[in-house]
Amino acid sequence: LAQVRAVRAGVLGAVVTQTFGDTYVPMGRYEIVGAEVEPLFQHLRLITADLHSSLEAACGRLAAAQARIEPRDKLIDAVVGLEAVLLADAGDERYRGEMRFRFATNYAALHETPTERYQQFFIARTFYDLRSTLVHGHHVEKCKIGGQGLSLREAAERACEMLRFTIAKFLPGARHPEY
Repeated sequence: LAQVRAVRAGVLGAVVTQTFGDTYVPMGRYEIVGAEVEPLFQHLRLITADLHSSLEAACGRLAAAQARIEPRDKLIDAVVGLEAVLLADAGDERYRGEMRFRFATNYAALHETPTERYQQFFIARTFYDLRSTLVHGHHVEKCKIGGQGLSLREAAERACEMLRFTIAKFLPGARHPEY
């Protein structure tokens, strides 16, 4: 959105002037009414707040991922965004060991039940490995994530969903997220 403004109480006007990659938003004026207005303004307040550098990096990577046409680049950006949050303490020498394990463990910890955590640990670890495979120049067309066979494009979309989920967990903490 190039411009978002309040038109009158209860109606928000948005003028869309850009499209990115395969995310097509027709040019025009869109009105968001009723129950949609306050949640959108709340989200705008959160994303325009003074963010912790790791959240700022994650948000930037999500925006970049969504603009990517190539699934490889989309997936790499999304997983790097996840790393920014899940491995935020990696700058501290005490926390530099086994990044793959910590990445997966930290992502799994965001989920509610032991079953979800167990499943999400392996999904996150697979994404970490897939990102590594791609950045080291290997070609991937299909992959298996969480027992599902996915195209690289589907995996990239799933990585973006994971990043969105992770950002949403910590965005309310903005400058001082709980990690």
